[in-house]
Amino acid sequence: MLAPLGDGCRVGQGSRRALWRCAVLLFPVVVAATALAGCEADPGPIMVGAVAGNHSATVTWLPPLAVSAPIVAYVVTPFVSHNPQTPIRFNSTATTQSVTGLTNGTAYTFVVSAINAIGTETASSDQSDSVTPEPPAATALDAASRHTCAVLVDGTAKCWGLNDTGQLGNGTTSTAATTIPITVTGITTATAVAGGGEPDDIHAHTCARLSSGTVSCWGSNAWGQLGNGTGTNSTTPVTVTGISTAATIAAGVAHTCALLAGGTVKCWGNNQVGQIGNGIANHVPVTTPVSVSGINTASAITAGGFHNCALLSDGTVKCWGWNFEGELGNGTTTNSSTPVTVTGITTATAVTAGNVHACALLAGGTAKCWGLNSSGQLGNGTATETSAAPMTVTGITNAAGIDGGAYHTCALLAGGVVQCWGANFAGQLGNGNTTDSWTPVAVAWP
Repeated sequence: MLAPLGDGCRVGQGSRRALWRCAVLLFPVVVAATALAGCEADPGPIMVGAVAGNHSATVTWLPPLAVSAPIVAYVVTPFVSHNPQTPIRFNSTATTQSVTGLTNGTAYTFVVSAINAIGTETASSDQSDSVTPEPPAATALDAASRHTCAVLVDGTAKCWGLNDTGQLGNGTTSTAATTIPITVTGITTATAVAGGGEPDDIHAHTCARLSSGTVSCWGSNAWGQLGNGTGTNSTTPVTVTGISTAATIAAGVAHTCALLAGGTVKCWGNNQVGQIGNGIANHVPVTTPVSVSGINTASAITAGGFHNCALLSDGTVKCWGWNFEGELGNGTTTNSSTPVTVTGITTATAVTAGNVHACALLAGGTAKCWGLNSSGQLGNGTATETSAAPMTVTGITNAAGIDGGAYHTCALLAGGVVQCWGANFAGQLGNGNTTDSWTPVAVAWP
């Protein structure tokens, strides 16, 4: 005669295999199914929660309140609507696990059960609240000649594009384009990013400003633009020497600058035409940061190809470096290894630099540009070769932001309208054609 099942007989909800194990443990004989009717499941995990990620979710829970044997594993089952997906077993007692391979834009809930040391499964938990995986949100980005990088909301950085000098920062180099973002190694607290390089990209590099005020750089270091005291390229981030209070950063073709707390600026890298701003111009790489002469009230900086500009707290702008096309804006075409004042700018609220031109947004919403104008990038209705003094951009009266590309410029207007001007050979003005425009044209949103 078969004895009744003991109180310790507990099986997982809906698990025939667990039920059989329960029977075999108690009776080394064949047991009729009806004799097992008294088995009940151990209670399941409780307080299941989930946080969505990119194609993933982090699922957390508390262990079951009472179990008949120690827990050795957990099973997480994603649900779409009321439809269970493939369960994932985690051979761990950790109560936080990452479920990957989810579809962005799809709502999921999660149910968790536990596996104990004798192989039986507990009851399932209640379903979690619904979460929807989404691509990571970017908080900052910068586009160089042939690569782009973004800072994500979690402080990491991702880059994509060409990686021939390691400018994507993932520990590799490649002559093939990387068409999807890849994670920069070791960057977890970034707040800003800046990319440098020229059309042939032989000196491409990238830098990130970290929340600590330090700066890390990677990629080409042929001119010392990584700022770590060497001339050796690095495919992963290296710390810039002596920078601990950076507020923001900017990168040119083969040089980098940081605006520091207090309004001073330091630069490093290529100094052939005085773009470091310390009163010297030569072919000797500047491999660690040096102070830019005479700048102590800067509120913003920008880097062009071989020149830089700083917006000062009084609304004036100073620039330094290459001036062959008048991009320093001081009425001459003479290079300057120390900052010079841009003529006639007294109410600037923002400054931006293209490859060989620069622009300032003024109080009241107007804009002025100076430097190379061969494609109309100054926006004054002409395509004269250069203007060494600022020219008023035609028709811009309510701009809220401005940004310079290599040979074109765009302004964000009040109300969200975007207007661009200058070179359009690749459609960079966004107005539906490839004809250069010497005056602003509206971006034609689909």
